[in-house]
Amino acid sequence: MVREKVDLREGAPIVASPDEGRDTFEPLLGQRPSADEQYEPRPQPKTSQYGGNLTLIGAGAERLAIARCVPYAPPLTMGRAIILLLAGLSVAGCKQHIGDSCGSSTDCSVTGERQCDLAQPGGYCTVFSCDPDTCPEGACVEWRFIPSRTAETWCMKTCNDTGNCRFDYACVLPSQITMSGDYDPNLPADERVARIIDLDADTADDKICVALSPDSPQPDALTQAELDGGL
Repeated sequence: MVREKVDLREGAPIVASPDEGRDTFEPLLGQRPSADEQYEPRPQPKTSQYGGNLTLIGAGAERLAIARCVPYAPPLTMGRAIILLLAGLSVAGCKQHIGDSCGSSTDCSVTGERQCDLAQPGGYCTVFSCDPDTCPEGACVEWRFIPSRTAETWCMKTCNDTGNCRFDYACVLPSQITMSGDYDPNLPADERVARIIDLDADTADDKICVALSPDSPQPDALTQAELDGGL
């Protein structure tokens, strides 16, 4: 039989919740007992036979979990599962490739792994201060390496020809880029300003997509119509 307990404070609601053969009296959620009130202690979290605290699931589980002081896990319905899946895919889809256009660094990576070089036409997704063989794509290119104190490294998109690059960009060897940003296929070694520093032999001799100066000769005279495949 459930015993009744009278609260000395007028209007203070009391609830009784039987638990495993004994009566436990507690104030409703949000009520705080005074110093002269005596309540039986809240039962400790239940332990399952498989170890760890028992977690309740299912209809009415939240109310029962509060009464029995055990963790509550909302059921993972099909709708919630689809929402979580789409959220994960959307985050993964936000990551751009090296060399893609961008308006800010968050366009390249929401986690800050890649930066947007706004000094390049249309922006250029890259990784600044890369080390050899660390670029997620493309190649790590060192610029203005003589003298070494002026050197900077950037991840650059690699290519086979200009058709692999965005419009306003050309596919050239780093050793063919002059100090003024022109293309020179016969550039002397002591005048070179860029080089790939990757140790991987597969990328050491690659070409990269760069924005040459407007008056520079173009290695591949491709028009926008040709780049678009005639569409």
